[in-house]
Amino acid sequence: MELTETRGTAEMFDKLCIRTSSAQMDWMRHCTEPAAV
Repeated sequence: MELTETRGTAEMFDKLCIRTSSAQMDWMRHCTEPAAV
């Protein structure tokens, strides 16, 4: 596991969370848990 890969994934997840605001509640919940935006 490389930190760079993890970082890239984290960024992708962040964007996905913002994109899927109402598309998927599960994602929103998982994304709003670590950092409420």
